[in-house]
Amino acid sequence: MRLFRWIFGSAIFGLLFVLPNMARAETLVDAGLDITSPTAWTLSGSPYIVQGNDTILVTSVLTIEPGVVVKFQPNRSARRYNGLRVEGGGQLIAEGTLEAPIIFTSSHDDTAGGDSNGNGSGTVPQRGDWESLRFVGDASILSHVEVRFGGQYREVFGAVETSGWSMAEIRDSVIRDSGSAGVRIVEPSAPTLLRVAIENNAGHGVSATVTSEEARLVDSLVLNNAGGAMWVSVANSLLVENTEFTGNTPQTVDVRGNEILTDTVWQYIPNLVYTSWNSGRIFVRDGATLTIEPGVEVK
Repeated sequence: MRLFRWIFGSAIFGLLFVLPNMARAETLVDAGLDITSPTAWTLSGSPYIVQGNDTILVTSVLTIEPGVVVKFQPNRSARRYNGLRVEGGGQLIAEGTLEAPIIFTSSHDDTAGGDSNGNGSGTVPQRGDWESLRFVGDASILSHVEVRFGGQYREVFGAVETSGWSMAEIRDSVIRDSGSAGVRIVEPSAPTLLRVAIENNAGHGVSATVTSEEARLVDSLVLNNAGGAMWVSVANSLLVENTEFTGNTPQTVDVRGNEILTDTVWQYIPNLVYTSWNSGRIFVRDGATLTIEPGVEVK
């Protein structure tokens, strides 16, 4: 498969105000903010700097315009971090463009939205500088988005997480430099990841506990992840299609759990080896079938 890359060239409770910064605005956002009515984060207010030790809760529709930068400010010394969570009927609509992607990153990342903390090169972004984008039972849409330096391992398990009955769709995007997994998919969510690059994360590229719903990873690239390529349930139902895995350490699908209760397929994924983390003991219970596709290697 061809290796591809993307080039990235109301009732509101909480604190939300704008500070002028020469030619551009800078919007400070309290991490305790609850977005309870339709809200837009605009290019004219970018970058948005999230401050405080809490998680923004979106229970209505938050629309983010192309080109907007959202920065999460960590308190490294106190080990306190923030993030964004969509639940309770909320929805995040973040549709950037190739020319104007939407970027979620650390406040120490001067390459997006400028030197927001005003200290020049005094600090640099680190993996795990903020929690994650968490989607719970939602139908959010993200495209041409870049998620950088999230996945704080003390708080979450992935820079992007789906759970509940989330049907979130992420396409034409990059998820990189997480302090944990790049993407975590929790039963019974069924997100679609289409043309997504998941790279340079400290944990697995993809961590998935789904066993009953059809989450999909399609036409994507998973590379250079330090925890391995994938971590999945023994009865995994994540459908992987036309996706390239390269440079992960190791190049494995790490299988967790030891009991299969429903019909399960272990897909053949080029360049990946299945490894059991249960001393090799896996039980296929009555009424269930485990199908292992031709070419699959299990260790």
